[in-house]
Amino acid sequence: MKKYIIEWCFTVFLLSFSGATLATPKGICTPDNGAFHSTLDFSGYLIMASQNQVGTMFNTTVTNGESYPAHCYCDTGNVGEFPHIYYTARINEALSYAGVRSNVNYYNLNPNLDVGISIDILGVGFVNAPFEYHANILPTSDIYKCSRQEPLTISSGAKAMIYFYIKKTFAGKVIIPETLVAKLYGAISRDTPIDYSQPMAGVYIRGDITAPQSCEINSLRPIDFDFKEIPAADFSSVVGSTVTTHKITKTVTVECVNLGILNTDDISTSFYATEPSTDNSMVVTSNPGVGIKIYDKNNKEIKVNGGELPTDMG
Repeated sequence: MKKYIIEWCFTVFLLSFSGATLATPKGICTPDNGAFHSTLDFSGYLIMASQNQVGTMFNTTVTNGESYPAHCYCDTGNVGEFPHIYYTARINEALSYAGVRSNVNYYNLNPNLDVGISIDILGVGFVNAPFEYHANILPTSDIYKCSRQEPLTISSGAKAMIYFYIKKTFAGKVIIPETLVAKLYGAISRDTPIDYSQPMAGVYIRGDITAPQSCEINSLRPIDFDFKEIPAADFSSVVGSTVTTHKITKTVTVECVNLGILNTDDISTSFYATEPSTDNSMVVTSNPGVGIKIYDKNNKEIKVNGGELPTDMG
């Protein structure tokens, strides 16, 4: 009887010990050189004039192509392994929440724009921030080991989809200075508490967005100048002389939209046409011996290519 009791106790001990060694480790991941400063630059981003309206949403993918070294620490020491790094993204508290639009979380960026961000996670793709304990996916059969000594090469935080929502139209260009949008944290299990004092990366954005203004001249209709018949006697024998008795004045409308705060006095038009090879002050016609000169509202002759035509904007 005593023999069986000893064997039973021995079996329980082995099972308990085996279960302890197979337990999933807990721990956090931290960068080797302090939080990675990831700047996503979208300078020179251009939208169409028709997009510069309240309620318009657009996005752009930005990457800086960088990576950073990091280590993950197991509470089991060098024993054990883990299949994923679980990422948590926390939005900068200085950016107030603006709501959800098309399944994207937006935050107040400036008076004109709200911003949202989806961070690229290894093997997963873009995940809309904020999020908690979102697992990456390693290539087939790969796994992280607690005994690993060399640093991991981490790229999460270096690429993101940036979303914008126009809440107030803007004139020309809006500049976004370098702004912290989110901080990224890593853990090796879902039940590891996040240490918010040790982010893996800070994700910043900066750049500018230009919305060209849209102007229409004469409602896009042709502008006709009918000189009718000009007697040959009215033409001078001096090359370059004008027939002043047949000068025609036309007034056309210039309609512009999305000017915002722009002063309409800053708007001008430029004239471009085909000029004779010998004289850039005239527009070429089908008659090689006759050209047309262009004057502005002040009766000042302008150049054919690039000549400025001042406008009276009300």
